Amino acid sequence: SIYVPGPLTTQAGCRHAVWVFSILQYDYPDLTMTIHGDGVEQERIEAWKAGITFGDAVSIVSARVPMQELLSEADMVWLPRQVDDVPSAAIWAVEYGKPILASRFPAMQQCLHSYEQVTFLPHDQPPLWATEMHRLLKNQALAVAA
Repeated sequence: SIYVPGPLTTQAGCRHAVWVFSILQYDYPDLTMTIHGDGVEQERIEAWKAGITFGDAVSIVSARVPMQELLSEADMVWLPRQVDDVPSAAIWAVEYGKPILASRFPAMQQCLHSYEQVTFLPHDQPPLWATEMHRLLKNQALAVAA
């Protein structure tokens, strides 16, 4: 499962995450995503989610639920930020040893530069996020099969 921290604002990139997720669902129908947070974009994300075939695989969980609880259950963390900031989820993902896909911004790169399980991608290219995630999932499937 994929964990995407909010808040549910344009800057957090959660709508991008749902779009990328919808692309991946065709090849990985068992994949799930949890978007964590509250905010002004929740209604738009819910509408987008309702309009995709695999919308039931995307959950939006209130910010009142502890982040650590959701992170411990996740297989990967996405940080599709649209601004140069570092959410606390990045630090916790490292603490939990979770692979991270993160927007390539200076603050994020500086914070996570020594973490081996992070891949930085352009924040404004969702298809590239889908391609990279597809590669990671394929490699993970090969590792499990070996």
